[in-house]
Amino acid sequence: MSRLSCAGYAGNIYVSLFAANTINVFAANATGNVAPIRSISGASTALADPPGLAVDPTGKLYVTNFQGPTLTEYAAGANGNVAPVVTIPGAATGFSQPISVSF
Repeated sequence: MSRLSCAGYAGNIYVSLFAANTINVFAANATGNVAPIRSISGASTALADPPGLAVDPTGKLYVTNFQGPTLTEYAAGANGNVAPVVTIPGAATGFSQPISVSF
């Protein structure tokens, strides 16, 4: 399954790659076949089929995880195999395969 979500902050473009469990960040002026300037990916990230994301005015990144299901928050500028600073899991949340988040 392939899904893609995107959001922006400070002109940068944030892209969620669902099946790859990866968040890529592209420069504001990116065009053509370019590499991301940052990428969140790896076992420590707790990403689990992330279909939705949003970036708050301070640059913190919030990601819904379809599997789990959870909402994870990453520090502004997060890069690499980084753990979320906050994870919201559990039955009390009412999450059932969340697909989006917004402000």
